[in-house]
Amino acid sequence: MKIVRSLYLNNRLFWCVGVLVALFIISFIAGDFIMIPKLLFILLLALMITDLLLLFRVRKGFSGERMVPDRLSNGDENEIRIPLQNFYSFPVTLRLFDELPHQFQKRDLEFHLKMMKGERKVTSYSLRPVKRGEYSFGAVNVMVSSPLGILSRRFRFSADKLVPVYPSYLQMRKYELLAIHHRLTEAGIKKIRRIGQNQEFELIKEY
Repeated sequence: MKIVRSLYLNNRLFWCVGVLVALFIISFIAGDFIMIPKLLFILLLALMITDLLLLFRVRKGFSGERMVPDRLSNGDENEIRIPLQNFYSFPVTLRLFDELPHQFQKRDLEFHLKMMKGERKVTSYSLRPVKRGEYSFGAVNVMVSSPLGILSRRFRFSADKLVPVYPSYLQMRKYELLAIHHRLTEAGIKKIRRIGQNQEFELIKEY
């Protein structure tokens, strides 16, 4: 049952089935060449079994993880990183879907990638929350296909993570760094110097 829940059919398979149906209809009408679609049907079944074995013969063929900050900064762009690794002994193509919190109202976040055997890769994107509160992330879904491209195996990672959104602490941190480096004037903020904070001999006047 676990294999069935992780198994998906690709568009390439439907195209092949459509061509086979058309060939069967043509051969039935013409009354000839019936062996050609039969042989192609057997070939398609063999390719499906081969693709199934390629994708499911190893338990851990693929890994990934969503890396989210412990808190998100309200009104700022927050980077989300997803490191991926291909453990298969062949190149794979994949589609990656991330289940974002409902506050973003975004359901079309999708990435198309190709990875060589043993390759590590990091994909990233940014989120800009506009409201404080707790944001619930779903799972990262990765649909992996072999070079045959007939079937896909689904992997799920980093499910159900709750991340709070705080006021714009990224901007606050930026101003703190500016203050440390005496650059508040660059942000339009004047720095008032008081007596006692001046350098030595600064208050000595010339006569």
